[in-house]
Amino acid sequence: MLEKNSAFDKQINDYWQQYKISDIYLGFTDMYDEDELKTIFDNFMKGLLTLGGTNKKKWQVDNYEMAMELVFSDISDQFGDSDKKALTREFQDVLEPLEGVAIYAFDDAGNSKQGPDFDAMLVEVEDDFKIGAAYYPEYYTDPDADDKPPYKKPLDATQKRTLANIKSDLANWLADFKESDEWRMLNDAVSFDDADWYIHILVEQLYTQYHIAPKDWGVEMVRAVMTDYFVSNVGMTADKYKDVAPSLLTFVGFMKSHGLIDSDQANLILKGIQDINDTMIARAQDPQNYSESKKMILAMQEAKIDMKDQDAVNAFMARSNENTQAERASKGLTYDQTLVSQPKEDYLTMKHVAERDGHKFSKSVATKVHDDMARTAWYLWSQPAQQHLHDRLNEATFVNALVLFADEVYAQTVATPKRWNGENVQTILAGRKQEISRVSYQQLVTSLEVLVSYLVEQGKFTKGNAAAVQAVLDAEHEDLQYGKVVSMQQAKKLLGKKKKRNKRRK
Repeated sequence: MLEKNSAFDKQINDYWQQYKISDIYLGFTDMYDEDELKTIFDNFMKGLLTLGGTNKKKWQVDNYEMAMELVFSDISDQFGDSDKKALTREFQDVLEPLEGVAIYAFDDAGNSKQGPDFDAMLVEVEDDFKIGAAYYPEYYTDPDADDKPPYKKPLDATQKRTLANIKSDLANWLADFKESDEWRMLNDAVSFDDADWYIHILVEQLYTQYHIAPKDWGVEMVRAVMTDYFVSNVGMTADKYKDVAPSLLTFVGFMKSHGLIDSDQANLILKGIQDINDTMIARAQDPQNYSESKKMILAMQEAKIDMKDQDAVNAFMARSNENTQAERASKGLTYDQTLVSQPKEDYLTMKHVAERDGHKFSKSVATKVHDDMARTAWYLWSQPAQQHLHDRLNEATFVNALVLFADEVYAQTVATPKRWNGENVQTILAGRKQEISRVSYQQLVTSLEVLVSYLVEQGKFTKGNAAAVQAVLDAEHEDLQYGKVVSMQQAKKLLGKKKKRNKRRK
């Protein structure tokens, strides 16, 4: 059985971040959950790194084969001998994404001389385990054969060469297109670089998805690429989609006039592009139609990340993954605990009062306060509005600051966050100010401001309590000096000033 090997965790995670934006991965996202794909990826890569070492240039075909067999062996251990049919079916379900990972790793290693042996190895694995198209043809042709739609297998070596030839021809066509009368009619509206990009996407996807060259294009296939792949996978903002159809229409017109495509078929495609254009643009306005990889690419563009700077890209993707895992944790979903800070559980041992203002201390309530605040802190940390904090403090500092504060307020005053007020918040702040460094205290106040704003927005504070707590935090900003405690009198005075200002505004 495959065991977790922490020595490879960082390398596997780096590969995973790159794999997630590959066309191979994106081809599986409609059929498999991310957790399923991640498990297959992790198990294969652990085997490959264990068998072949960390230098991908030294990986041999045998290493890929044994890594795939280890994944199947692990599945077999989980099933035992109870149901051979179910086990074989599980092998069949895993085969396609497993082959996809192996192909991605092989291509990434760049050992193209091993290509024929690698292709033969994939066939050998299918034969050894009696799976694949030769054994389950209905799996690839009958949509009702399984609850997952049939998978479009990655290009084999011959198909890759065909695509390379198509792209070579396309480069020549585009050079002529740039000098053509058709392009001159459009070039004031769209840049050639953009048009070139849209055309490349269409040509490559029509071959990758449907294995058809330009001379064999069909209307429905062109429409499908425009409404699906262009919308879900192409990393461009919604406002750019208005330029796609004019670029494609002009290029198809060029192909028609130069005899690169049948005239009647070209007319059908031109009409199809015009008819589907509004649908594509409408779908592109809704981010729910975007893949996770596209969302990440757009986020990198918005953050002005240089896509050619691999270190910057990796750092951004690591942060994005951290945010994703933190948000999953906040929602009670499965998450990678190595990427989400776990708050200290001091609340189990810290001193506490027995009763205050008619409320009795309860260990179960203390646990709920602790757990609820951890989920809230994880959620806040993951949100776009808080990304500016990531450059000033780390997740552990943010999460622990909020959770420990909530734990202490409850332990000393028996007040849950819903009953926080200026007095109990100021009391705990005064103690924390004496115990921690000035920098840590500033980080605590900053974290609390984010929390209070969120609790107010969620209606979890009364207006009076919210104003009083905010006044305490404002007072700390106004008079933040190491070792000096802001009194309730100062906080109330500041609150009074704010109320007067608000009245004048009215």
